[in-house]
Amino acid sequence: MIRVCTVDQMRSAENAAIDAGTGVDELMLRAGSAMFAVIAGQFDELTGKSATVLVGPGSNGGDGVIVAARLAEAGCRVRLICSRPRDDAAAAAAGNPAIELIHHSEGSANRSAEDSDLVVDALLGIGSAPPLRGSVAQMLSEIGAPGALKVALDMPSGIDAQTGAADAAAFAADLTICAGPCKLGVLQFPARPFAGRILTTDIGLGDPGSGHALDADVAAGLLPRRPVDAHKGTFGRVLAVAGSARYRGAAGLVCGGALRGGAGYVELAAIEPVAATVSAHLLGPIYTVLEETAGELRPNAIGVLKAAATRAAAIAAGPGLGTGAGPERVIDWLTGPDGPDRPIVLDADALNLISPLRCESAPNSAGEVVLTPHPGEMARLLGVGRDRVQADRLSSAQSAAARSGAVVVNKGAGTIVARPDGQYCICPLIAPGLASAGTGDVLTGLVAALLGSGLAAWDAARLGVYLHARSGQLAAAVLGAPGVLAADLPRYIPEAWSELSDRNRASPGNP
Repeated sequence: MIRVCTVDQMRSAENAAIDAGTGVDELMLRAGSAMFAVIAGQFDELTGKSATVLVGPGSNGGDGVIVAARLAEAGCRVRLICSRPRDDAAAAAAGNPAIELIHHSEGSANRSAEDSDLVVDALLGIGSAPPLRGSVAQMLSEIGAPGALKVALDMPSGIDAQTGAADAAAFAADLTICAGPCKLGVLQFPARPFAGRILTTDIGLGDPGSGHALDADVAAGLLPRRPVDAHKGTFGRVLAVAGSARYRGAAGLVCGGALRGGAGYVELAAIEPVAATVSAHLLGPIYTVLEETAGELRPNAIGVLKAAATRAAAIAAGPGLGTGAGPERVIDWLTGPDGPDRPIVLDADALNLISPLRCESAPNSAGEVVLTPHPGEMARLLGVGRDRVQADRLSSAQSAAARSGAVVVNKGAGTIVARPDGQYCICPLIAPGLASAGTGDVLTGLVAALLGSGLAAWDAARLGVYLHARSGQLAAAVLGAPGVLAADLPRYIPEAWSELSDRNRASPGNP
């Protein structure tokens, strides 16, 4: 599991170690040595290799000097290029003829990296933020070395380690080796593509954060069991309450996500035009038709829904539902203390109907609740501007989870899932194929199916987010990212699921 922390959490952990008697030099020695060990593991042999190490003025530069010294000791020819003079760099070069010390001048970085097998970025650390300036900007603009392995120490220079903001000329790493846990910004966008593959190290600071990356290993461990003697009743019934005359397709997308997510039954409770549209495209759902007024369900729908809810193992509500009197009354019932004792996923119009989140409007249902807002819906839930939500996506997710008592999925590039107690995870998958209307509706049905299979809300939300993102990647690989439609996603969920199952079977100790 890749542990994740904020910049403040990392600084607090470092300060605690210093207060306990660990010197700054010792911390740098630990970090540099641990990161060198990872670099060494990328090569069969370092002897005879050529490396360029770019070093800045701060502690990250100190890590780079240690890495340069270790590379030279391992038989590498090292060009150590400093953005400004450093005493430790001079000492390292004086003690080892394999290190050529270069103080940056125009063109020196590129000339030095042309024949390198390895380029190491140790220019800027967690205290920096874009835009790039001065000699550091010049050095990064000069780097070529198309055949070299490009490694960033802790984070690529030119990104914000907290927010994920990125300079267009940030160091583009093949591999980022984190000093301790991964910093939150490295997994956020637009910084994420600059980081490449991400590995963490243990530098003796424990676990300063409360988050983790939602990678394949984590997701595989969340898969619900699928017994070989199972039947359709084993995996539960999902009740979808979705759709209106204007947004008929949303209900079908929810049902498609639930069916491909492994639900034994999917029951759609909707008005006749919605049921007719969905049944023309999906053969799997069963239907409970609700009375309508002006293209939305009527307030008296609660009576019918109560009976349907008793049959359900989980409920998905909101996509395309509308915000009139009927939907408002239904969502009030579903999220109130007299509502069904079932886990529920709320999305789209259901979120709009409980916004802004106040004590009297937050979900108070008997079952676990998952909220799945996109940035605009999150802004309405919190009563703030969309820009504020996007400026600190983690805090937004944690705030919504704390206010609502629900597990919150803050959708977007680098989706964040947060619990009311502050724990969180972030999905590192790059999936531009999800940038199409309705893909969130598929996620709603998918998470509901996982809830119906017996997973707790935190686990269902995490697994659902991973499968959803991976399905988007698989669809884009076949169709091209611009051509992926929300309706395409469900057919790729089984392949994403199968990948995780194969991963589990390949793990040591599994048959």
